[in-house]
Amino acid sequence: MKSDIIEDISFLLYFIPIILTAGSFIWKITENNSYLDAYLFATRSSLIFTISVVVIVGAVLLEINYTTVEKRYNLLVMHTKRMRNLGITILLLSMIGSLLASGNLLAIGTSTGLFLTARFPIAFAAIMFLQSAFLRVPFTKKVKEEKMMIKLISVICIFLVPIVYYTGNLLNLPFVINLIISLLFVIFGIYLFPRTK
Repeated sequence: MKSDIIEDISFLLYFIPIILTAGSFIWKITENNSYLDAYLFATRSSLIFTISVVVIVGAVLLEINYTTVEKRYNLLVMHTKRMRNLGITILLLSMIGSLLASGNLLAIGTSTGLFLTARFPIAFAAIMFLQSAFLRVPFTKKVKEEKMMIKLISVICIFLVPIVYYTGNLLNLPFVINLIISLLFVIFGIYLFPRTK
């Protein structure tokens, strides 16, 4: 029963990035009646981006933690499919938003330019695709002390992701560099965690 509840919560967490992105877009439209401003706000909000990444990591770790080692690989395969689907959904929402923001559904050039400047949906989709690729790695048996150390390192890496990202922003690091560093922490943390039991 408890595992079913955990599975449901984990599944529902995948909708948070969609709700945050679409919700912030709609909220900004109602606030200032400008599709362009709403689109730029929804697709360039570092807070939405960070929360979205952390929520998906949390969804995976939550379910993994309540699953036996024998079932974890199949569970990770399922999560990799969800991540890819979520990445594609976010990209499609961003494309639709760019068409609305351009003011003319036939202005493909303008909407394409807007879509390419929407860095967070593209970055988020890239993270989902990369995570889904890195998660399909076989498990290994480890002694108890080593498992505890790996779990500690994993949790620290995941905990540091928002801090690393915001520190990079404060230091005015280029967006790509900041994204790569944060992405490495996410991938490394989520890669280690399932291999600790």
